[in-house]
Amino acid sequence: MHLQEKLATIEERREVIRAMSVPLLPLTSMSAVVPLVGAIDSARLAVLSDRVLHSVADKRFRHVVFDITGVPIVDEEVAHGLLKIVRALRLLGVEAVLVGIRPEVARALAPLGDALAGVTTCSTLEQGIESVLKGTRQPIERSQHVMNA
Repeated sequence: MHLQEKLATIEERREVIRAMSVPLLPLTSMSAVVPLVGAIDSARLAVLSDRVLHSVADKRFRHVVFDITGVPIVDEEVAHGLLKIVRALRLLGVEAVLVGIRPEVARALAPLGDALAGVTTCSTLEQGIESVLKGTRQPIERSQHVMNA
C-alpha cells in the first residue's frame, strides 16, 4: 500500500512538472502567451497540444502567442508539431502567432512553404503581443517581417 502511495505521489509530481514545462499565461481575457524554453520532443509536443487546446476551449481565447525564442533547435518534427497545433487552433477559431523565430529556426521552417501560409509571425514577443493587442496581425504571405540576426 505504501509503495502505491509513493508511485501516485511521483505521478502527481510528474504531471505538475509537465504542466510547468508548457506554461500558458493569460495576456487578456481573449489572448494568452505560451513561452517555450528548452528542447521540445514528441512527448512535450503532445503535452503542449493538449494543454493549449484544452485551455483555449475552457477560457475561450481568440489568440495564442507561441514564443519560441528559448527553443534552441527546431527540427522537422517540432516544426510539423507546432503547425499541427496551429491548424487545430484554427479549427477552434483561434489565431496563433509564432514569435522569436531566429535565423536557424527560419531555415528549419522555410521548407514547409505552403504549410506556413496564413500563420502570423513576428520577430519578438513584444511585436507579437502588440499585434494581438492592436489587432494588426498580418499573415505570413502578406507580412514583411524582418528577422533579427
